[in-house]
Amino acid sequence: MNIKYLITKHDISEKATDDTAPILGIVLMDMDNIAEKKEYGMSRQLKDFSLVMQKHGLAWSERYKEYIIPDEICFQKDRLKQYIALIEDILEKFNRGENIVTENERQREQQQSYYTKQTGVKYLQEFIQFHLNKTKEPIVLDPAAGLGNLIDGLRIPKSSIWAIEPDAGCCKQLHQKGYEHVINTDFETAVIKKLIPRPTHIIMNPPFSKQQDIKFYNFACRLLPGDGVISAIVSENSIYEELERYGLILDCNNSKRQAIEILGSTYVSKLSNHMREFLQHIANSQWISLDDVDFSFENTHARAFYIRGILRQREKGNNINIARSDYDDER
Repeated sequence: MNIKYLITKHDISEKATDDTAPILGIVLMDMDNIAEKKEYGMSRQLKDFSLVMQKHGLAWSERYKEYIIPDEICFQKDRLKQYIALIEDILEKFNRGENIVTENERQREQQQSYYTKQTGVKYLQEFIQFHLNKTKEPIVLDPAAGLGNLIDGLRIPKSSIWAIEPDAGCCKQLHQKGYEHVINTDFETAVIKKLIPRPTHIIMNPPFSKQQDIKFYNFACRLLPGDGVISAIVSENSIYEELERYGLILDCNNSKRQAIEILGSTYVSKLSNHMREFLQHIANSQWISLDDVDFSFENTHARAFYIRGILRQREKGNNINIARSDYDDER
């Protein structure tokens, strides 16, 4: 295999301010099959290259169908040269057939074990804390708790916080931190088996693979009461890989209006059930904010969005049935 790269540059006006770095992307091509014009991305990708570059912040964007170089690298010419040299070195090793990924890196990817940057933690916590201060008897849920980075620092008793985490090692550390309600299972199982109470607030950074973040968001919205508060992260790729097939968009500008327009369009029947439900939750929210996260978020292969919202007021007595078949229609 003979993999080469091409650096592209996108319109800087797509970014929020004029003082941000240019959007530089990388396209990988197999030069032995250049006639077929096969580009390598997350769906048809060089998996090992993606894994090894995650720790250096090279992010795959479904919006551009390219890997995107982190902003902080693009700001400095010398660092950018070093970064390109690093990419060249990794590709050379890959082309020679060398093993460029450790077993720990493979396991981490399989488990989707990523930690939220402190800036993201603060952003999500501030929104939840503001609404916690107005709630008499809050119940906070983190359905993908990890080591508790999102729930640590919330100014409420730990007895009011419920953490769901499938990794036993993480659960042990959560107990050591003093959390009383730690559920060692996955989100779906915890709800179906009624292992948790109905929360008033949900804060989460769920796994991104196979649109799990979209499905987590749907499940969370169905679990919350009508005036429940949610603060979450979803992958940009989870949204774009499906919507862009039909020329649709959901971004941080008027996301609620965009969701309503998509739901009323002729394309809505072509979307998956969980994507239609996700858009419905966005459209029906009493208040919603979808904010862009920087390209190097978490050093993973995806950009992301912060979603902060208050769910719509539902009619009294309208109990939503949470069933396994409703949660994941494509399992």
